Amino acid sequence: MSPRVPFRSVFVLFALFALTLTLHAQTIYYLNGDPADQANKVTSTPGTPTFSTTAPAGAVPVTQLTTPFANADVVANPLAAFWSGAYSGNVTGVLDLKWYWSTPNPAALAIGTDLEVTVFADPDYTADDLAQAGKIIGRAIVPLSGISATPTLIENLIPVNGIVHNTLLIQVVPEFVDTGEGIFVQYGSPATPSSFTIHEAPPRIQFPAATQASGYPPRYKTFNPTPDQLAAGIGNDAGEPSIGSNWFTGKVWFVALLQSLRVTFDDACATTPLATFENKSSPITSTESFDPILYTDHFTGRTITSQLLFGTTTSASAYTDDDGETWLPSQGAGIASGIDHQTLGGGPFHAPRPAAAQWPTATYYCAQDLVLAGCALSLDGGRTYGPAVPTYTSECGGLHGHIKVGPDGTAYLPNKGCGGQQAVVVSENNGMSWDIRKVPNSLGANSDPSVAIAKDDRVYFAFIDNDNFPVVAVSDDHAHTWYNIKDVGKLANINNAVFAAAVAGDKNRAAVAYLGTTTPGDLQAREFPGVWHLYISSTYDGGNTWHTVNATPNDPVQRGPIWLKGGGEVSRNLLDFMDATIDREGRVLVGFADGCLGDCVGAPDSARGNTYEDVTAIVRQTGGRRMFSEFDPADLSAPGAPTLTVTRNGSLSRLTWSQANNGGYGATTYSVYRKQQSDTDEKLLANVGNATSWTDATADENKSYIYRVSASNGAGSSCATNAVTAAPRGNSCTTGVKVLSDPNGDQNGAPANAALDIQSVSIAEPYYSNGAQKVSFILKVNSLAALPPNAQWRVIWNFPTTVGGSYYADMRTSETGAVSFEYGEILVTGLVITSVGQPSKLGDADPESNYNADGTIRIVLSTDKIGDAVPGDLIGGLIARTYLATGSQVTTFRAAIDAAGGSQTYRLVGNGYCAPPVVTCYEDDDASIGYSIGWQGVDNSNASAGHFHMGGVGDPQVVGQDVMEMSIHVPAGQYGAITYHYATSRKGGTAEIFIDGVSQGTIDYLGFVGDTAADAQFGPSKRFAGLQPGDHVFEIRPAGNGAVYVDRLCLESSTSNGGQQSEFQTSTSTRSNALLPGVELVLPVTLNTKAKALSVILEATGGTGKIILVNPLGTQIATATTNAKGFASIAKQIGGPGVYLVKTVNLSAVPIKVWTSATQTITR
Repeated sequence: MSPRVPFRSVFVLFALFALTLTLHAQTIYYLNGDPADQANKVTSTPGTPTFSTTAPAGAVPVTQLTTPFANADVVANPLAAFWSGAYSGNVTGVLDLKWYWSTPNPAALAIGTDLEVTVFADPDYTADDLAQAGKIIGRAIVPLSGISATPTLIENLIPVNGIVHNTLLIQVVPEFVDTGEGIFVQYGSPATPSSFTIHEAPPRIQFPAATQASGYPPRYKTFNPTPDQLAAGIGNDAGEPSIGSNWFTGKVWFVALLQSLRVTFDDACATTPLATFENKSSPITSTESFDPILYTDHFTGRTITSQLLFGTTTSASAYTDDDGETWLPSQGAGIASGIDHQTLGGGPFHAPRPAAAQWPTATYYCAQDLVLAGCALSLDGGRTYGPAVPTYTSECGGLHGHIKVGPDGTAYLPNKGCGGQQAVVVSENNGMSWDIRKVPNSLGANSDPSVAIAKDDRVYFAFIDNDNFPVVAVSDDHAHTWYNIKDVGKLANINNAVFAAAVAGDKNRAAVAYLGTTTPGDLQAREFPGVWHLYISSTYDGGNTWHTVNATPNDPVQRGPIWLKGGGEVSRNLLDFMDATIDREGRVLVGFADGCLGDCVGAPDSARGNTYEDVTAIVRQTGGRRMFSEFDPADLSAPGAPTLTVTRNGSLSRLTWSQANNGGYGATTYSVYRKQQSDTDEKLLANVGNATSWTDATADENKSYIYRVSASNGAGSSCATNAVTAAPRGNSCTTGVKVLSDPNGDQNGAPANAALDIQSVSIAEPYYSNGAQKVSFILKVNSLAALPPNAQWRVIWNFPTTVGGSYYADMRTSETGAVSFEYGEILVTGLVITSVGQPSKLGDADPESNYNADGTIRIVLSTDKIGDAVPGDLIGGLIARTYLATGSQVTTFRAAIDAAGGSQTYRLVGNGYCAPPVVTCYEDDDASIGYSIGWQGVDNSNASAGHFHMGGVGDPQVVGQDVMEMSIHVPAGQYGAITYHYATSRKGGTAEIFIDGVSQGTIDYLGFVGDTAADAQFGPSKRFAGLQPGDHVFEIRPAGNGAVYVDRLCLESSTSNGGQQSEFQTSTSTRSNALLPGVELVLPVTLNTKAKALSVILEATGGTGKIILVNPLGTQIATATTNAKGFASIAKQIGGPGVYLVKTVNLSAVPIKVWTSATQTITR
């Protein structure tokens, strides 16, 4: 484990000098300078040290003083030593340093030390921010083996790759100097001709890609503490977790920072188990944390937790034999253990078993002193430890991985850099001595490797190689030799990986988890665009073939870079490693920190930004072959319920889900359900096929909802539930989406300082008619009725377009109370690595910025001021601070009055998102609307265009024959709506409305006016919102029990496929008369050659009527008699053009009033 701020002692910095040189391959460049180099570097930047092709001629060597904790990224740091030289051109290959070093440091003389060498391209010595990690073109950790008290020639090779235009900078930082006595480099004299060359790197043979395994791959599900637990602080700060499994009780342990969480899995639904997280932290290990670690002994069920104590070689440790109900103290560490990166592990004792052993198994505690590492053995189950025995000195880099013990008692400590190669350090005598065993052709790298040992002592060694590809090697002779060395990431096109964690079970079975991305490039670069997921590679045949699966599909663990070099870099939120274990039945469990939550999950791959969190997450196997074959389940099953994420913005609820257990079937379909918290029954919102996201655009922005997504495949539907409660968050168009809340009255000095008492932060993007793109940060405090002078109200967030990785926006008052608004970036300008970021103003906020006496502060910034942020980008890691400044201008001190963090991620939508919807209305006779032949076009001056369509009066035994439909298209990024305008009358019936075949309910057209169906009252309407991007069909299906009306249809943010109907209605003929008994009324209708059908309706008032349809040959082809509501209807396909006669007959003994209408359907 590495601290957030790593130790540094010496930082040798090569700066640049005024002479312009071009570096040529194999040209020797000598380090030269002046005896006043030390003084000059303090008074000027970069000072006087130099390099050139001229051999040094000084009478005595020149040296510089160095200071521990020099900030490695600050160029020309006067706390470090440096030289300079100018050059231009490509720098690709190896920087070969041959230089003279000496030290009076006893530890370094005994065991050597390591250097971190960094090469920069074109550092800017005049910049406000001298921390310029973005200009690095090479960095490596190399040993100073053989250093002595007198100048000693040492050679180091640094891989470099980049283009330099003006300036080259090389920096060197020893990993640790435990006594504070310096390590010195000598130069500038014939006795110490320190120099370097640049030459091509030797060709590297990459490891072969793994072969795809046969059969079904394993399947997984992700588990987290509940939202209420996370809000209460349980499960946050989960960087560098450890995970353990008690094989006796089934309990699982997850430890990070100060918390030890016990997890219980309920496997009643095997594909979607329920997980219960409980905080069972020991009082002994929950007060101070530098490096937490946990180990659960599979053989005894004992769990040990430990917290390394900062700056010491001791740790606070406790153990439990009852799954955390009681804890007992442990010695914690062996005598003379290290100060950093502790690990716990254990297993059987190696033969011969120590005579003093008091416990069935051996327990090891290992830690490192940044160069030296040692392991101490416990003979009593971790209660006490013997002295730490060195595992290596200068042969390996200090940082190591987690210790593991095989069935025969052999102990393995993995290391990412032993003589420049990946290795395991092995003990076959219960930790009394250790041997380094390297993997051929591997290269030292940035991530800790991991080792797993199978039942028969087969060793699986997983490491992230120097090219950042995940590799696994296999050994059957305790790591003396290796075979089946394969790149397992190639199966999923992984181009960058970190944090390997390995497990094994049966001889031929092993699994390796790691974070991976398909994006190539520098994974630590500030603007690296990678999207990271948790991948698991599994073998069931001893590493001959592998399955590699994405265990968190559609749910990234991180976006952007993952920082691996220590310190407080914003993209180091996950810290330095993760962990894996197996349970008694061989299920794989991976404990990791999740850095992408909420809006970050469903953002597009192009999104910049991240959540920058580290929340507790466990991936557990829920399907497929396990590590122990005796517990293998059936190959195929119903799918698991997917892991669901829901975010809110106004009336939109965005649902995204991750399905890592499809039951082994290739096809999985999903259904979305919703209910309000007070409801007992949920509503099916949509069947979405195989899509893994969907947006509910019909939510009330003031109500909470419970959403659920079920999955189905050929074996059935998912069991259990994944229900998520989604509370309102506000609206980005108006009051803003709330991303942070803080308790009232928690400010320093309360109830005073009410103006500085933070309550919330929201983010808005209101619409600007001129097309402006702006973001509003709305900081709410208790009250601003009285503004204090010399105060600051600040919002800070992370975004990858700044040097320091963070922006700020604030309102401030002067000594006189004058208010101003500004924005800028947070810079780490200190010379030491522990320096705190400071605000650096970039300019004034936009003029719309303002405040209100009610405590609302609105700081408005155009997006070009904050990295040209675009829709889809993420604002994460947001915090709020309020300050009062005291003292003079020279001695100003800012005292934080209130501070709030733990914010949610905000996904930018763009100001156009809030634009008023574009409404397009289509009249009833528009060609975009399709009617079946049962509808009639009717003139009425009260209708919106002087006419309307009427249906629903056909044969009630043929329900749905009078269907109306309209095709609708919603563009990408929009959510459409349709408003249906209709009429009512005393002759009105009912109709069911459908969108995409899903019923939207029934409309009743019965009104209180109008003696006839044609004499309708217009004005009613109903809106149907939430149309997803894509194509839709809107339908009206009359029930056949009375008149149904269409006046017009109005679409929002969508269009109809106008002119797409192949048939449409035209040429309506009507006649209205009083008709005496037995009298016949004739209505001639002329049909042309395109006519396909004729629809006729009769409405009779006061008696019974009959209609008769006669073709041009005089033949009667259809008749209909009025029903109880007075309607008769004929819908008839016709045989050809000509004059058709519609005869209306009064069948009553009294006069009746009749209205007859005939409408023909023609083909385009």
